[in-house]
Amino acid sequence: MAAIKRFVLCLLGAFLVASFAGAKESPIDATALYRQTFGPPPKTDGQKCLAAVVFLPGIGSSGAPDKLSPVPLFSVSPGKVVEEAARVLVEGHPTQVRELKLPRLFPEGSKLTGVRVAGKGAVVAVTPGGAGQAHPLALQALAHTLSQFNGIGSVTLEIHGRAALGPETPRAAVIEPPPPPRLLDVILPIHRGEKPSEIDVLFDRPVEIVTVSIGIGGRKPFPGKTYTSMFDMAVVFRPDDPKEIRENLPLDVRWSVRDKVGRKAEGTRTLPVRIYTHPE
Repeated sequence: MAAIKRFVLCLLGAFLVASFAGAKESPIDATALYRQTFGPPPKTDGQKCLAAVVFLPGIGSSGAPDKLSPVPLFSVSPGKVVEEAARVLVEGHPTQVRELKLPRLFPEGSKLTGVRVAGKGAVVAVTPGGAGQAHPLALQALAHTLSQFNGIGSVTLEIHGRAALGPETPRAAVIEPPPPPRLLDVILPIHRGEKPSEIDVLFDRPVEIVTVSIGIGGRKPFPGKTYTSMFDMAVVFRPDDPKEIRENLPLDVRWSVRDKVGRKAEGTRTLPVRIYTHPE
């Protein structure tokens, strides 16, 4: 299901993932930093994949804009993961999800033109777009992100082919841990011409289900089956009777989940569910 790959890419722009419907019990590779931050990686169908992290400001446990915090990145091209991670930070994230807006590190329209790694240093070449300046923590975000790969110890930012900032090494003082898992969105994924048959509750990292229930207008929750999918970042609910499911239906979602290192999150949200049509 290549559509699942494209769909998860739209969640945060940091998730470059493979289909794993009917996944075999094989764990993916992960950087030491991913394991330290988010625990053991999820499992896939055996396709080569690497779990890593990228760092962004203002999304950590305090929400402070002068602190960086990690979010997961899953790459199906481990040999290109350094470039993929840098591209996520330079070019920004799509805004399809409703419940977590991620900040930009570089002006909108900025493009990554390349990453060169020599010894323990990386040069990130950028063509800026639009007006405005890079975020004050942009170089630190790149340094912390890229230092998890290939022994990279410093990052230099190159603008229009000329070194502009750096080399800079990661500073531990700007890092804070992530908060408990966050809800991203509630959607009805379909293929064109199909009717909805499941509800996907999307989270910002792999989670384990404690309890998840979905209902309408305070009524008794729908009966059905619940499991995780998309690298355990989606709680999938399949109602026994999907006839009531339709776009813009205000769903009462109650969840209790925990991530793979034990951070627990629970909450209740009423959201008008929207349809996501898989690209053809």
